[in-house]
Amino acid sequence: MPSHRVRGFSLLSAEASERLGHAARGAGTGRAHRHRAAQMLPVMGLRVADRIDLGNREWSFTAPAGSLHLSREGTPLFSVGGVSREAGSAGGEFAVEIPGRLSVNGSVVAAELDVISSPLPQWTLVSSELFNTPPVGWSVNLTSTCGGPHKILGGHCRLAATPIDKHYTGLPPHRTVRVQARFAFIDRWERASAWMMLDRATVWTQQHAACASCAGARSICGRDDAPDRVGVLIDVTQPHAAAELTVGFGTQGLDGADPCLVSYGVQGVSIYVR
Repeated sequence: MPSHRVRGFSLLSAEASERLGHAARGAGTGRAHRHRAAQMLPVMGLRVADRIDLGNREWSFTAPAGSLHLSREGTPLFSVGGVSREAGSAGGEFAVEIPGRLSVNGSVVAAELDVISSPLPQWTLVSSELFNTPPVGWSVNLTSTCGGPHKILGGHCRLAATPIDKHYTGLPPHRTVRVQARFAFIDRWERASAWMMLDRATVWTQQHAACASCAGARSICGRDDAPDRVGVLIDVTQPHAAAELTVGFGTQGLDGADPCLVSYGVQGVSIYVR
């Protein structure tokens, strides 16, 4: 298969290529041939020597030892390497490595395709609850609105001293579990604490006191005369191998409190395993 050694190469958009083609055809056959040869080369059989610089953006292609690499300012973006397909051969194999996100505007066609994300185990999302629909399986399935149309489990006039939990079953084989959630401290908290438990063991706790005079204090939901702290991230990872998991939330220091004066809620409860 013939190959071309190229130094200096510019990529054209489809619109620019069409304008170039019209201009070249209008200038005569000989001129058109010279223009295409100077600006455009067929991709089939292209062999890149050293690098191809693409204008001031400092994009570059490099192609050492039968592989093709795309980088920007020294950061690798795309890499293809392996066995090149020779003329007349029945097939060939190549590997594509993309250290980041791959977006395809069009089609990817392959007789066989194996996708390997990483040799390291990846997190698998097994449950995610935003409570936009009525909750199921919690010991208290009451919701309320906080910060707009979004629902939270519990909330104003729903939960104060009462703990809640849910038992999850059928987790796939794993060695580690990760639980994420957002906690809402609503209304008149006075140095009480919130907690999260996994399988009856406390894995997260945080104390809170409402401060109406503090900068940025505002009421998001519940009473208008008491500031709230909502969207507090809970993110806990720990060893775990069982097919079942119990997740619980609650408070300490709000015994006997009226949930219409002080309350709590949770949102975005997600469980990952790996």
